Amino acid sequence: MTRTPRRALRAAAAAPLLVAGLLTASCGGDDETTTTEQEPEATEEQAAEGEEDAEAADEESSSDDTAAAGLCATVTSVDLTAAFDDMLTFGEAQGTEARAFCTVPVDGAEGEGLLVQVTTEDNYQARRDLEQQDVPFEEIDGLGAEAFIINEADLNVLLDDGTAVQVAIQAFFVQNEPPPAEVVQDGLVTVAEAVVDSL
Repeated sequence: MTRTPRRALRAAAAAPLLVAGLLTASCGGDDETTTTEQEPEATEEQAAEGEEDAEAADEESSSDDTAAAGLCATVTSVDLTAAFDDMLTFGEAQGTEARAFCTVPVDGAEGEGLLVQVTTEDNYQARRDLEQQDVPFEEIDGLGAEAFIINEADLNVLLDDGTAVQVAIQAFFVQNEPPPAEVVQDGLVTVAEAVVDSL
């Protein structure tokens, strides 16, 4: 059966999570005669604990950066243009610090482009539930413990340890025709295989 290419290839329920920060502000009183008490000096034990907390925060930040950089390195180790049958070309990959998340813009298209993330089983199951909402859905054999693709452009893989991988094309083609669904699927599978092998 021949599939009709869709003008827009968008992955459902694939938006990255946004981590909101809390800003705190302190306001002084209006009394000009207020006095301040001198803060007691920190003990050696408290100072040591503060240094340990700072080192732990630095290590966590470094770990996040490494995860993002590592994922993008894995994604770009794939010949992306060849993976998509020379029908798509890509820009420079960009990763986030918060978690293993990488995007690669698609030339001639608007949107995030190629989106790759290592996520959780809960997120995987949430996207699998879209099968019940009359969304184009297809099981993919031979990839992870189980895998499926929705909307012909959003591949989701679940591994035996509960880790999930999402590889999707989120792009609206304004200058060129999008590639056929079969080409998109093959490209997504190629990228997903590389990511799964790296975990």
